[in-house]
Amino acid sequence: MYSVRTYPTISAKRGDHMDIAALSTSLSSASLSNQVGVSVLKKAMDTQTAQSTEMIQLMEQSVTPHIGQSLDLKI
Repeated sequence: MYSVRTYPTISAKRGDHMDIAALSTSLSSASLSNQVGVSVLKKAMDTQTAQSTEMIQLMEQSVTPHIGQSLDLKI
């Protein structure tokens, strides 16, 4: 004799599809937000690197003894 297997049916309440769509939108938004945050962080790091390089150059100039010791004035 053949046995018939029955599988439980999945019943979705009205509105469950909207929850899945909302979850998908939320995850997409979170992903975009994360990408924007990483981009802003990279830009901040680039700016900090440029400022650090300028600061190092200024400090190297300030150590040079002949810079800034004399001032040429003509009256």
